Amino acid sequence: MTAGSESGRKFGYVDRNGQWAVKPVWEDANPFHDGLAYVGIWKNGMVAYIDHKGKRVWEGRSMQQ
Repeated sequence: MTAGSESGRKFGYVDRNGQWAVKPVWEDANPFHDGLAYVGIWKNGMVAYIDHKGKRVWEGRSMQQ
């Protein structure tokens, strides 16, 4: 789900009740697979895998810059 204006949109995840499970802070967010989702903030090249609560379980730099 997205939040904000089109130019400054951020992605996050909502739970089954429509509440933010992970607040919209990511410039890119992919679906969860095996309990993890791949997300990124591209202006500084950071990428991460997060769990359903938004905790970063791995983070690094994108090779695409």
